[in-house]
Amino acid sequence: MALPILGGVFVAVAVAALWSLNPLWVGFVLFGVAACVPAFMVRRGSGYWLAVFLLVLPFNLHKFFGTKEHVAKLLETVGGTAGTTTPLLEVSDLAFLMMLVVWFVRRRDARARLFLPRISVLPLAYLLWVLLGALFAPLPSLSAFEVLRQAKFFVIYLFTSRVVRPRREGKLILGVLLLGLALQSVVTLVRYESQQVSALFGGTFGEIGESFDVTEDARLESVTRDEAGEASATRRGTGTFPHPNSTAMHLALTLPMALALIMIGRWRTEKWLYLALAGAGAAALYTTFSRSSMAGFMVSLVVCLSVALWRGIIGRQVFLAACCVAAILAPAMVFEAHSYLTSRSDYSEAHLSHLKAGIRMIRISPLLGVGLNNSTPLREQFTPGGESLVEKSVPLHSHYLLQAVETGLVGFVLYYLFFALVCREAIRQCRLGDVYGTAFGLGVLGAYTAIAVATITDYPGADALQTFLWFYAGLIVGLRREERDAASSDLARGPAHRPASAAGRGR
Repeated sequence: MALPILGGVFVAVAVAALWSLNPLWVGFVLFGVAACVPAFMVRRGSGYWLAVFLLVLPFNLHKFFGTKEHVAKLLETVGGTAGTTTPLLEVSDLAFLMMLVVWFVRRRDARARLFLPRISVLPLAYLLWVLLGALFAPLPSLSAFEVLRQAKFFVIYLFTSRVVRPRREGKLILGVLLLGLALQSVVTLVRYESQQVSALFGGTFGEIGESFDVTEDARLESVTRDEAGEASATRRGTGTFPHPNSTAMHLALTLPMALALIMIGRWRTEKWLYLALAGAGAAALYTTFSRSSMAGFMVSLVVCLSVALWRGIIGRQVFLAACCVAAILAPAMVFEAHSYLTSRSDYSEAHLSHLKAGIRMIRISPLLGVGLNNSTPLREQFTPGGESLVEKSVPLHSHYLLQAVETGLVGFVLYYLFFALVCREAIRQCRLGDVYGTAFGLGVLGAYTAIAVATITDYPGADALQTFLWFYAGLIVGLRREERDAASSDLARGPAHRPASAAGRGR
């Protein structure tokens, strides 16, 4: 008798709450409820929630729990920070939470041993280091929420490396990643052609900027300027992310996956499909007019082709054909490079001012750093003549400098050494006969290369972009874990159950 009454109360409260919400919010709530239904119908709930997690990431849907007045005051007094300064909830966090729940229930039943690979010591040490730096930061309150966000990224990496099985679930992961690439490409191209560059979902989620540092003027940056310096009417393309640079970074993070599948695809129809998808992604990347991400993508393309040739994945004929295509397109690329380099000169000057100030700021605390999110409020003291409103509204436009200034040289080494070791393992995974190992190896290597170049003069501010970086790291470490588990299983079963190749190596 009590259950129907409680159910009626729950329905009444839910209806009353939904009635007062924005209609778009109602749609999202109902969509979320509908998304939970298939989880009870599929055989593997963990795989379903993994697909949902990766599917919602490119939408960058999140809710800031700070008022616009509070954010405006922070922008005026502190300036734009690279991290979050208020509580932040991503829709992907909800899907990831469900993955954790499913894993916890299964682990409790199976009593599986928690696996912590040695490489995971580096990000764990980095997390503890930034926590220590936050305690000694000039403004610890600015560091608090960003430290929590970095902890979330570490948990995502650890869970992926321990639980996700890249080879067994490779088709699912690659399929959803390519679906996200296709979606981002189509949305970016359509919005660029229609010149609809405002926020995709407006202010429904309470965001006034990507990380409270993106103003409307920045979102509406012109593509080019004429000889008199006047802005053109054409605006840069944006996709599901609120800023063109973040859209370009997402494309740069997923395009290498399509390129890797082009190299290892078995059937001709598959290759043409991946090639068409990569072409649409490259076109969308061009419309963002993100100079750093475009340069990063070109470098990643060269790196992927070189590694594929070195590891025997592609032949010399394919490599030479790619070089010939590049030589044919080179004149047009050089011509277009001029418009890329000369556009938005005022922002380029502001970024150069940031770089100079950042180099000076490293001297404040070269080992410990000034603390996460504390570089912007201190930067004006190291800028001769002070900063303009445009300069103050954005953080240091170099992720390398941000890491060095805010986490010190120790944090810088821990952070980038970890991703460098992941890249080394990604190269090792690229070998003939291992389809998913090669696909993820080449794809992650290309994605990291593109971001490494792009973040010389930019930063991955969006939560979803950093989630991709840590999820990719978990995939590569997960590939190594699968090899270790397979070797342990073969050893436990004895020589009679080993593959012939393994038995030959043992002799």
